[in-house]
This record gives sequence, C-alpha cells and structure tokens, in this order.
Amino acid sequence: LFAENEHGLPSVFEFAAICARQNMKALATTTPLLTERGWSTMGDVAVGDRVFHPDGHAVEVVGVSDVKLGHRCYRVTTTDGRSVVADAGHLWTVQDRRRRSPEWETVTTAQLVAAGVERSPRGMRQVQTSGVRYRTSELRWGLPRQEPIKSEDRDLPIDPYLFGAWLGDGKSTSGSLSSHVGDVAHWVTHIRQSGYVPTTRVDRTCTTIGITTTPGVGRHGRSFSGKLRELGVLGNKHVPDEYLTAGPNQREALLQGLLDTDGTIHHRSGQVTFTTTRRSLGDAGVYLARSLGWRASLREGRALLNGRDCGPKFTVTFTPKTSDPFA
Repeated sequence: LFAENEHGLPSVFEFAAICARQNMKALATTTPLLTERGWSTMGDVAVGDRVFHPDGHAVEVVGVSDVKLGHRCYRVTTTDGRSVVADAGHLWTVQDRRRRSPEWETVTTAQLVAAGVERSPRGMRQVQTSGVRYRTSELRWGLPRQEPIKSEDRDLPIDPYLFGAWLGDGKSTSGSLSSHVGDVAHWVTHIRQSGYVPTTRVDRTCTTIGITTTPGVGRHGRSFSGKLRELGVLGNKHVPDEYLTAGPNQREALLQGLLDTDGTIHHRSGQVTFTTTRRSLGDAGVYLARSLGWRASLREGRALLNGRDCGPKFTVTFTPKTSDPFA
C-alpha cells in the first residue's frame, strides 16, 4: 500500500477500506435458539451450528462474540405472547402503522421506544364496529410475516400423526389410546396403516384401543411402547426435538394428531383451539403452529370438571387462512 514507484512517488493514489460497523444486535444469552440439531440458546450456540433464517431455511453460524455486559436492555413482547430481551442497539425490521402507506425500515430497539409503541399518538383511540363505539389501544410497529421452517424430513421412529394422537389421548404409561366410540374405526385403520395391530376394549366412558405388534423376533424393539420408551416419553409426555425439527409435512401431521384428539375448530370464525393440561404439550403445540407459518398464541387458564378446579390448562389458538402454506 505504501510502496513507491520508479519515480519515488507513492504507487497508490487513493484507497478505500471496508469494514463491519460492529453492530452487536445483542440478545440475552438465555434466549432460546432453534438449530437443526434441536433447541439451544444464544449463549451456547457454536460455530458450525445451523440456525434458521427469517425466510425459513437453515444457515450456518460462522462466528460468535464474547458475552457483553452493562448494555441497556429491553424486554420486547409481541401481541401473540412471545418475548425476548434485546439490547438498545438490536436491529428490527418493522412497518410504522401510523403512516398511511408504511414501508419496511430497520431501526434499533432504542429508536422504537423513543418513537412510542402505541399506534395513536394519544394512546387509546375511539373505534366503531357494527354501530358500537369503544376505546382500544393498538400497537404501532408491525413485524414481517413469519415464514414456515423449511427443514428436511427425518426417519422418525413413530408415524408423527399416530404419535400426536397418543400424546393427546394416549395412556401415559403404555401404548394405548382412549377413543370415543364414533372415532374407533378411524384410529383402528390408521394404526394398521402404521404397521401395528389394534385391539379394542369397551370401557364405561370410552373405548380403549391397544397398539400392539405381531409376534416374532425383536418384538419388543418393534413394539409401539418400545418406541415410546426409546423416545423417553413413557410417563413423561412431551415432543422430542427430532419431531420439532422434522420436515414441514411431518410437523403438520404431528399437529393434526394433537388436534384430532384434543383440538376443536370454531366453524364461524375458523379459529383452531388445542387444549392440554401439560405445559410441555402446550409449548409444543404453539411452536408447531408457528413453525408452519401460522400466528398462534398460548394462554394459561384453569381446568374445571363439574365446577371443580382440576389444575392448570394451556390453550393454543390460531386461525389458518386459505393463503397460508399449510391451510
């Protein structure tokens, strides 16, 4: 760069140096981060891990920073209940709903806070719906649409639809389903299609469908309950990471199994609801819906039976549209 030519003059007349701006875009080290190998955190992710880009495909981590201390931080919460701790310099791509024709722009957390988060400069505003006037508070900033996670299909030990059904209505300690009499034929058919042998027993309030295996060498390893044991879900119902990171069609089938046992759909609004008394399944249900591109929320309430409080319940809701990828 500083060499001289044959006349003793600098050989370079001018030069340009291009370097990164060193914008940290920092998040708390405990922030959950989905990788192709399963869930990690911002503090544990390593070079070579593959995380998911906003358009849904996986990209490789090429570098990590050291932990930064003393940054001014904010907890940012979205309308569907998700939240993250980000520092003041974290960059967000947003639309400003105060503008008549909002365009996408990239601003820092501090700029969002300074500009105000309410859509109306006065905070609450008057609106009218079907002749009824009421006050409402709307948020100013809109985030980009979440694209479905584009992961690869996996060689799963249990058909995801049948696994979802067992998670919803299966006996926690064995390979069997509890079914309404009107649904028995459906489950018997699918159990056979999945390579198992169904058995039925009519109980006082439902029909119990056993999921058994043909006799022969290696029967235990081939059995449905054996597969459940390998997954670590017998007596501990949850969705393992290999199912959460499976292909889109496999994740959809798993969600369908959960919905066909513990879900409902409201015919007028088209809203889908999945309710469970297990927090782990509520978290899995809302993640599966979001991973398929739907805007889903999770709320906690109380489960009541004949007026008796039976503990917490977790309800996932989302409304698919015909334009959605998996509607």
